[in-house]
Amino acid sequence: MAESDDGDAAVDLERRRHPRLPVRERGTLLKDGRMHPLVDCSVGGFFCLLPPESLPPVGQSVEVRLVLTADGSTVDDFDVAARIVRHTEPSGHVGARIVEVNGVAAHRFEAFLEECRSREQGV
Repeated sequence: MAESDDGDAAVDLERRRHPRLPVRERGTLLKDGRMHPLVDCSVGGFFCLLPPESLPPVGQSVEVRLVLTADGSTVDDFDVAARIVRHTEPSGHVGARIVEVNGVAAHRFEAFLEECRSREQGV
């Protein structure tokens, strides 16, 4: 695992400020015109799967779109500026910290996360 610190998973978990919510069946990440599976996300970041040959280096800034679907149709999408904080080779799992979600999109993103939270808790 490549990471900006010593690579200890426990340390990484302690740095998270927001609980991650699984969105595997409902989320996709659009990067450089290609769609990739979004595994989970929170207000502070996301975890996705990218092809090993296109893994961005730790510390790199990326502009991506998080696309959320239900029943095969797009529900919402959010343009996000993020910084890569870790990736696991060769699996292609990438963790990123969200740097910016602008304006109305930020409120829609938070509402989506609240909906996911409610579904997960069975509310």
